Amino acid sequence: MGLLERSYCRIERALRLCNAAGWVGIQSLGLGLLDPEELVRLTVERFESSSYLDPAYIRSGLWLWEREALRRFFPTSGRILVGAAGAGREMLALHRTGYTVEGFECAHTLVDAGQAILRDEGCPGQLIWSPACTVPTMEGQFDGAIMGWSGYMYIPLRIQRVELLRTFRGLLRYGAPLLLSFQTREQCERRTYWSARCANWVRKIRGVQPVLTGDYLDNGFKHWFN
Repeated sequence: MGLLERSYCRIERALRLCNAAGWVGIQSLGLGLLDPEELVRLTVERFESSSYLDPAYIRSGLWLWEREALRRFFPTSGRILVGAAGAGREMLALHRTGYTVEGFECAHTLVDAGQAILRDEGCPGQLIWSPACTVPTMEGQFDGAIMGWSGYMYIPLRIQRVELLRTFRGLLRYGAPLLLSFQTREQCERRTYWSARCANWVRKIRGVQPVLTGDYLDNGFKHWFN
């Protein structure tokens, strides 16, 4: 191998390391300085003006994996609760399938857009606003529930995620399914480990609760699961 080839391989490796170090540094700074309430506000702001407002998207129906989960695990009829419902894509698709459906969402613009489209489509189910990371008080019990596409990832604290699941459980009939969707971190496990570790040095100095491996900033907050 000539000098040029060897030099290229070394330069490429150095650039990859610099990119990884820069990513860890930026993540560490953000996660170290931002508290859960600020992470939630950043995330909600992202969805206040997003592609989820597109009427074509709202009317696009369930994705293949959602339809398969519905077929395999959900009753063929009944009352379904949709959390992190956005502007109502899942709600509208479930209504068309024959379910009675209700939903909640924390971004005001998505709620307003969804309510208008659901009315236009003749869906009687309520889409209501609810504070982020919470399940609102609902009447009666449900035959199944869906946490909207990756909505579970946007909750910054583990204790909040566990409490959300407990609240869902209280609204579901015995044995009723709850569908969660999330991304996993196998491809960036080392990066998220080091970004959390460095962020926690900052948070220790500040005297605040540590973050977890998998916590990640990308136009808002996400927690990538293992």
